[in-house]
Amino acid sequence: MKRSKILATILAVVLLMVTALPLSVFAASDASITVIPPAGLSLTASDFTAYRLFDVLVSTAPGDLAEKNYAYRPYGGTTIGVDDFVTQFLAKPGMATKYGATWQIFRDKLEANSLDLTQLTYDLEASGIAFASKTGTLDDPNVVFTGLDYGYYLVVGKGKGNNPTNHDGKVVAFSSLITVDSKAKSGTIKLKADAPFITKQVWNHNIGASDKWDDWTDVNMGNVVDFKLTSRVPVMTGYKSYTFIVHDTMSDGLTFDPDSVEVRIGGTLIDNDDADDAGYDYFYKVVTVDDEPTIDPDTFQIVFDPDWFVTQNIRDIADVDDTGDQNYNLGIVITYSAELNKDAVIGAPGNPNTVYLEYSSNPYSTTKGNGGTTEDTPEDGVIVYTFDLDILKYDGRHEEDQDFDPTEYPLKDAEFELRTGSASGSAVRVVPYTTGGYNYRLVTDEDTTGITTTLVSATNGKIKIKGLDAGVYYLVETKAPEGYNDGFVTKITITHDDDEGAYTVWVEMDVDGDDVDVDVNKRVDIANLAGSILPGTGGIGKTVVIFGGLALIGICAAALVVYKKRRALSAMKA
Repeated sequence: MKRSKILATILAVVLLMVTALPLSVFAASDASITVIPPAGLSLTASDFTAYRLFDVLVSTAPGDLAEKNYAYRPYGGTTIGVDDFVTQFLAKPGMATKYGATWQIFRDKLEANSLDLTQLTYDLEASGIAFASKTGTLDDPNVVFTGLDYGYYLVVGKGKGNNPTNHDGKVVAFSSLITVDSKAKSGTIKLKADAPFITKQVWNHNIGASDKWDDWTDVNMGNVVDFKLTSRVPVMTGYKSYTFIVHDTMSDGLTFDPDSVEVRIGGTLIDNDDADDAGYDYFYKVVTVDDEPTIDPDTFQIVFDPDWFVTQNIRDIADVDDTGDQNYNLGIVITYSAELNKDAVIGAPGNPNTVYLEYSSNPYSTTKGNGGTTEDTPEDGVIVYTFDLDILKYDGRHEEDQDFDPTEYPLKDAEFELRTGSASGSAVRVVPYTTGGYNYRLVTDEDTTGITTTLVSATNGKIKIKGLDAGVYYLVETKAPEGYNDGFVTKITITHDDDEGAYTVWVEMDVDGDDVDVDVNKRVDIANLAGSILPGTGGIGKTVVIFGGLALIGICAAALVVYKKRRALSAMKA
């Protein structure tokens, strides 16, 4: 046989043997993985890493045989050597017990989805072993890994909350396993992760009827103010434990009513009276005063029980649905009330009420401060405003004096009522109050004695009232000092100029038949005159009285002239 024929025969036999066997090939650097965040979570490429746990070998055999020969090998070569990272990893203390003594067992457990990927990611990174990895690039809003070798990848990373409130607190996204090979060169991961949020609103009776929840309100001292906190059940998949605590802090001017707390999840009222069926609990914060633990009545927490969420199947809402889109968890709405008390701040800066949420952000640890286990959202707050009214009662007989100053002529013992709605409306209830230059403040729930509607001018002529809502009032003088006249009404309007606490006091009076608003710079001066002259409000009030009197005199004089002319004419005719 010729040499050429022998060579051809050998090549034919080799070709027959090759085509008869399922071959495995490895192609590199043309695969990709795309990480897609859920709504409300933004991604940073440098926060994500794709770890190649295994190479992937795909059989070239046709048909079903190719599927049966789909195989893995450990990263680093066709043989398992001491430098192979999987071998090193399994050799670490306790790892063989968790994941199996050989890489084949490890691989089989991964394929069977029987491993805790959160724990695996933590163990791999804590091992300190370097293994093949790649950082992604940002293709907003996604993170993309390109130029990957075919392999079996563990993808881990973080996200930052951006809806509905921005904050820098990052949450560790749940680890995901994905294969990319010559058959499926691109893979997609839809993250199951979110950054919890919380917002606060207060009921504002000053705005439109459609929606009265706002970030500010103004009320009378002693009024009950309603608050609303909005959040949602967190995504807890992958966490062995989870912290979810609402921290609420009120200013000294607000008194929390613990019996008013209501928690609704998905619109359903959650009852926490039964300890065995409680989804949450709330308690006051304990502070230290003079080295002694003391309850802080202005700060409270609502602590949610993650296990309760699980038993109610609420956590399942976070699972990916049939379309591949993530469902967000049920909304949490917390409502409660607080009273504006005697310590309320007048005007700006008001009486703030703030809230923040403490939540788990790292499923690899359960201790706060260890690896950033918990994050705090930024504080979100509302402000409750209230105002005051400064009244000066003075002797108006001295108004024409040069360099007249009404504070130099005070009148004491004048009695008034401050009424709402109209001159015949309900009188504001007050109690005597001598703090901060005030004479009176509005009644609160803690008051049981000294309640009155009568305001009496002090020796300096002052009546200063603390804790009034913006609105229209009528100051009715019910009793003048002895020798002075009384019975007239002054209309007063307190205007809240903006949502930052600025306010103005206006006095309205009738001048020549027109209503005139006078900015009195938050002090209302009320003049009293002795004898038959009618009282007025400040200099303008007296001017009205004077001009009115002169007009009356003129009318009488004209009538007298007409009368005399008619009488003379009658005499001539006679």
